[in-house]
This record gives sequence, C-alpha cells and structure tokens, in this order.
Amino acid sequence: MSQLKYLPKRVVLKWLLPCIVLFLGFAMPPPPPGGLDVAAPIGAYLNGNFPTELPEQGVIAEEIYTGLDWESPVIAIPFPLTSDLLVVEMDGRFFSIPDNDNATTRTLLMDIQDRSWYYDWSGTNTKHGGIQNAAFHPEFGMGTGKDYLYVYYVFKAVNESTNFGAPYYDRLSRFTWNGSQFDPASELIMINQYDTSKGHDGSGLAFGNDGFLYVAIGDEGTQNASASAHTQLLNDRFRSGVWRMDVDQQGGAISHPIIRQPVNNAPAGSTPSYTQGYYIPNDNPWIDPTGGTLEEFYAIGLRQPFRMTYDKLTDNFWIGDVGSGQMEEVDILDQPGLNFQWNYMEGTATGYRAAPSPLIGTERTPVHAYGRSLGSCVIGGYVYRGTDMPSLIGKYIFGDNGNGIIRSLEYSGGTTNDGVEDLVSVGGSVFNGISSFGLKHDNELLVLKLGRGINGDGKIFRLKPSTPSTTPTVPIPETLSATGIFSDLQNLTPNAGIIPYSVNTPLWSAGTSKKRWVAIPNDGLVDSPAEQIGYSADGNWTFPAGTVFIKHFETPSGQKLETRVMVHGVGGEWYGHTYKWRANGTDADLLLEGGTDMITIEGETFEYAYP
Repeated sequence: MSQLKYLPKRVVLKWLLPCIVLFLGFAMPPPPPGGLDVAAPIGAYLNGNFPTELPEQGVIAEEIYTGLDWESPVIAIPFPLTSDLLVVEMDGRFFSIPDNDNATTRTLLMDIQDRSWYYDWSGTNTKHGGIQNAAFHPEFGMGTGKDYLYVYYVFKAVNESTNFGAPYYDRLSRFTWNGSQFDPASELIMINQYDTSKGHDGSGLAFGNDGFLYVAIGDEGTQNASASAHTQLLNDRFRSGVWRMDVDQQGGAISHPIIRQPVNNAPAGSTPSYTQGYYIPNDNPWIDPTGGTLEEFYAIGLRQPFRMTYDKLTDNFWIGDVGSGQMEEVDILDQPGLNFQWNYMEGTATGYRAAPSPLIGTERTPVHAYGRSLGSCVIGGYVYRGTDMPSLIGKYIFGDNGNGIIRSLEYSGGTTNDGVEDLVSVGGSVFNGISSFGLKHDNELLVLKLGRGINGDGKIFRLKPSTPSTTPTVPIPETLSATGIFSDLQNLTPNAGIIPYSVNTPLWSAGTSKKRWVAIPNDGLVDSPAEQIGYSADGNWTFPAGTVFIKHFETPSGQKLETRVMVHGVGGEWYGHTYKWRANGTDADLLLEGGTDMITIEGETFEYAYP
C-alpha cells in the first residue's frame, strides 16, 4: 500500500452534519409509509472494508520564505486578482511576494518609513509601533476606481523617530494603487487621533459583507484605573471599541456625513485630532443627529484588540483582546451595540472601576478567557476555512505573543465554546514573539513573528498537518473496486445491503448527474437502534456507527467523474474520501490531495474540482 495522508480524527458530527446534508443533496422530509420488505444484511464499514477511525494528525509550523530577510513582518494577506501576497513590515515597507512557500524574491510596493513611527528602544534592539494593519477595498482591481489600500498605523514625524515622547497619532489612511505601486503621496488621512500614552493602539481592520470598514481601537495605553477616563464613552474620542464606516460615502438611505468630531486633546501647536473622508452608516447603533455621540461606534469596551478578523461564512468578527495583569480574552462581534466590558471587567475577572450606570449597549462576555499561567498577550487569528487541516475547519485559530503557543477554539454560539486545544508553538516572547496571523489565497494560515528590530530575525511560518504516526488497522481501499460497493463496477450495480435512494430537491452541481446509495449496518432483522436511522423533523439525524453514504457524479453523456464515500466512524466522528474515475472508465482511484480536470457539459468547458 502506498503511503497515505489521512484526515484527522476529531471531525465531529456537529460540524459535519451540514456537510452530510450537502453530501446527500437535500434536506429529507419525513419518510413515507412502508419501506423495504426485506433488509439485506451488511456489516459495518462496508463489511469491514473501511477503518473505524483514522489516525490522529497534528499541526506543525513550517518556516517559509527562508531565502528572504524579514525584520518584523506584521501583515500577510492575499493581493486581490493576483497569485501574490501582500507582506508588510512593521517599519512601513509594503512588499508583494509570490504565494509560494519557496519564493526568494519580493517587490517593494510602498515605503512610508518617513511617517510610520517605529520606535527603537535604545540598547535593547527592540522596536515598537509602526504599521498596525492593512485592508484592500473589496472592489480593488475591478475597474470601479476603488484601487485603494487602507492602512492603520502609528504616525510620528521622521525627525522624532527616536523620541519616545508625544506627539504621535493613531492614523487610518487610504493609499491609491497606480498600477505598479501604492503612491505615498496619495495618502488620504481619514482618522488622525492624538495619542497620549504609547500602546494599546488597536489593530483590527476588516471589511464586512455589508461593504463597510470596521476598525478596532484600544484604550490609548493608559493603565487600569487611569484608563477609565476614556473607556465606556461615546462622546470622547477614537478609543476603546470598534468603529464602522462607509468609506464609499454612498449617502441617501445608506449613510450620512460625519456630524461630530472627536474631542481635540492634542497640545497647542500640534496637529489636532480629526476625521474625514467617510460617511456614517445609517444603521449604526448609536446614531444621534444632534451630534451627541461619535456615531462611528459599533461596539465599545475593548482594551487592546489585537487583532480583529472577519469570517465571511458566519458574518462574525473575531477579536483577540489583550488583557492587563489578569486575563486575556477572545471576543466575537456578531451584532451591533455590544459592550465588551473593559475596564470594569478584564476577561472574567473584576476590573478597575464600577460598571457605568446606566450601561451603554449590550454586555458581552468573552467566548474564551485565560489567565497568566497560559499566556500573557493574546494574538487574534482567523476562523480556519482551508482544506489542509480538516479537523480545524470552522475553528478559530489564535496564539499568544508571550509564549508562542497557537491554539484552536471550537465555537458553539453566543459566548460558549466546546473547548480550546493547544496545537503547536513557534516560541519567542514579546519582541520576538507572534505578531499576527496571515492568510494565503487558499485560506491556509501563516504565522508571523517579530524580529526584535533586527533584519533577518523576523520569521514567517505556514501551519500544515503533520504526518500521522500510525496507520489505520484497516487500510483505506485504494481503488473503488476494492471497496466492495459494486458487484458490477461498469454498470454501478450495488452489492446486497447497499440501498439506492433519490432526493426530492437535488442540488445543482455544475450540470453533472448523480446517483446515491447508503449502507446501514444490520443483521437482516433491523430490530435495534444500532441498525436504524434516528429521524428528527427539525434537528440532527443520527446514524449507526459504520454507516456509509455513497454519491456518484458523471456527465449527462455518461462520462464517470468521481464516486465519494462518507463514513460514520466511532464516537460520532465522520470522514470522507473521493475516488476519481480513470479516463478509460475501468476503475476509480483514491484521491487524497484533491485536484481539477477540464470537462465539457452541454458545450461549456470548465474546470471541475475534486475535493
């Protein structure tokens, strides 16, 4: 048997049921009266031809781009409509690089070191500040005149770059792509917020499905009780919350111009705090036509959101909020007007003031909080939507700057989770620890590490599955003929005990036609729950361990494409594989890595993807 790469064990039924519904092709109605007159006996796992479970598969962090010197990379995101990534150094250098783990060249797209404050702590070889985050406009490269990159950074004049004192500003700016680079001279400053105490600058920047830009900001760097002056407020400044803005300035029923400016706390003679270049969405939670509030606020009560990312599939924003001396927390923003409780709470611990009365917004406790024994500086990541690590799909991946540990969180809804698991560690601490997570074009995850301000000390890792240490007690059949599904492979005649079925509302699948079968293990009497489907009109169905679903795809002309199996293993876990038919149609081979083919259906030629 050839060496195989197996799916992880922990593919739980709760996550997989929606996939099974799609696999079946429909949501089944209550069964009609009657049924099979005789149940043909069949053993579990297609008479033992498939394993009861697959080996545990872990996660490793593999360093990539090793042929390039990085100082302190903080951003790695897909560059729209290209096969490149945008990788940004904290000091203000923006690069494009091929989305290829072994790439050895990069192209400088913009350098704003003249304004991006990147402080060198003399004698310690550590640097701080600089670029916080960046996001492409959703219509970048689409010919709509919106080839913009939004950058959130800490600003200070270059001639003061070694002076730790004020004045400096938290700044959101827009830069325009000129076809080959982002022009530093095109900068449109949208938020220019004077900062009184270095730190807690925030770093969340993401567009939602609604087309609005969401920005997460910290509490200004003042500590504990002293931070109270500028938290839990809507009428002060760009501080301690999430702002939601219409950068397209659509107006009308969608948005309206800025009414209130932030309080100008800048010293006399310094540039004032100001906002410009966007409108306020009309459905933001704290709209006040009289100018009594900063209407940009969408949520409040954050200390240092590092980072905030958006999961398109669920329409949720995920926030890693760095604590003070007690707890780190992971929050989810899934509705307007939430209050994440800083600074009267820190995680699940009592904070540094009494809760304001009346309280603004709707209180929201963390999805997860942890104390100092488990880490000291949470780094928010992404909900995993890749394919390399199936057991992590739908889970939130985050890390800790203090110890380099990367963790997964399985989300249940609301403020609950089904557990947090340590995955792997990349080591480091503080100024050579994790700076952020990155995203590849295929939704696989990167981990970026700071380099203490030393060129060559920064690192970029890719998260990937480790090789299983064991193999299944029963190997997965390498050909469709070896599965025992069909007695006549060419005519797709199923063996006894494998039941064909059809669906009321089949899903359209690129014009292909489909056939379906199911094998429910039984001894021919079907007289126990272990031999029966548990039906529910509005909830999850249950299936006996050892149940196997089969789904076959072919073109309308009869060209066989693939046959998929979905196996219900022990402990409620499922795993699946596909068999790709050979060009001569004699058999189908186990396909573990996925793939594509060009096929033609009804005169249209297109790329067909195998999972």
